[in-house]
Amino acid sequence: MVTEALHFVTHFEGKFLTTLKTIFRRPGQLSVDHANGIRQRYYKPISLFLMLVVLYLLFPLFQGLNMRMTTYENTAAGGYFTSMIEAKAEARGITVEDVGERFDHRSGTTSKAMLLLLIPLTAPILRVLLIGTKRRWYHDLVLATEVNAFYLLAFYLVAPLLVGGMIFIMKKEVNEELLGMILLTIFSVYGAVLLHRVRPEAWWRSGLKGLALAAVHTVMLTFLYKPLLFLVTMAFI
Repeated sequence: MVTEALHFVTHFEGKFLTTLKTIFRRPGQLSVDHANGIRQRYYKPISLFLMLVVLYLLFPLFQGLNMRMTTYENTAAGGYFTSMIEAKAEARGITVEDVGERFDHRSGTTSKAMLLLLIPLTAPILRVLLIGTKRRWYHDLVLATEVNAFYLLAFYLVAPLLVGGMIFIMKKEVNEELLGMILLTIFSVYGAVLLHRVRPEAWWRSGLKGLALAAVHTVMLTFLYKPLLFLVTMAFI
């Protein structure tokens, strides 16, 4: 039994690390191999994403995809969110502050399930960018899983650790706008390499598509995913 347990752990660790290294060192290769039937060497993409979601929720150093209620009020659509918050407070017979406490308590649990929506929300973006290629719909879902696994791990687990270390060493806050531009650039480059591997073409085309992926993905998060998260969380208050 001990031998079997060690074999399972070693086998799991090998596949898990191989999958992570492939996502970071060879963007798009996981999806290409999956489409070609080469799957045994990798950890299941959706299982990997679920594990990263759990890690993100256990160690969220940035608010990121799981925002507090007051953050919504300070966005461009703050007036809309504020009116909903006030309406909820009136309907429940409680104060806005009470709504905020309940919202912040609920949002962590809600976001755990809602993060899975990133995959089907990203797949159509990739479908448009890869139009003309002979790919089945589930290949786009695998690629979307790969993209969001990188996004979650790089920007909401690794980046916060690096930024936190810089703040600790330099005793100085990081410019958020500059940080945002750096992360967007990294995501654009990653997207360009990923799309080029899936559909080889001139690098300038892949570069433009990588930039488009990063921009549209950011818009999707800001104007679709986060408002949906807000509405679902409010429904449970």
